[in-house]
Amino acid sequence: MFRGIKIKAKKNMKISRLLEELDINREEVIVFKKGEICVEEEEIRKGEEIEILKVVSGG
Repeated sequence: MFRGIKIKAKKNMKISRLLEELDINREEVIVFKKGEICVEEEEIRKGEEIEILKVVSGG
């Protein structure tokens, strides 16, 4: 389990594809690029850095 990771893209791809390759459930994370929330279908370019944060809830 992770709280958050930063990743530099090795190739152009959609965020949904990257999460799939990393075996990360996209319903459990929020992805940021340049400090902005990204949607799954957004394209990331080779060399761009994204941050993936685990959604945490409690009661």
